[in-house]
Amino acid sequence: MFISFQMLEHIISPIQFLKSLSDKSECRRFVITVPYLKNSRAALYYIRNNCLTKQVAEDTHIFELSPTDWKLIFKFSGWKIVFDKIYYQYPQKGIYSLTKNAWQQNDFEGFYGVVLEKDDTYKKLYMDWD
Repeated sequence: MFISFQMLEHIISPIQFLKSLSDKSECRRFVITVPYLKNSRAALYYIRNNCLTKQVAEDTHIFELSPTDWKLIFKFSGWKIVFDKIYYQYPQKGIYSLTKNAWQQNDFEGFYGVVLEKDDTYKKLYMDWD
């Protein structure tokens, strides 16, 4: 089993990374979490904010994708979802649910987690991997 906690959004090619693990590893399951966003975006905050200082992968989100888009990428790159869940940073009910906007503006609403298994159903249909 492989585990990736808040890492995929930092790499330049998450599709190639996921495909390589699907092709070359002996892992049967892959547990992944990424920031939860309702709508996908290319993050690249330092460019959005015209920041001209050097950046490293550890501090740079390249892609911040919605669960819908992550699901497509997982299937495309050779995985099927066995389990998935959105974890919110705030309660869904009660007075503290009012913190939703603060979380959206200052951090992430939560995290999207999945458990994957290898499945090349869709990966093998794409003929131009190389």
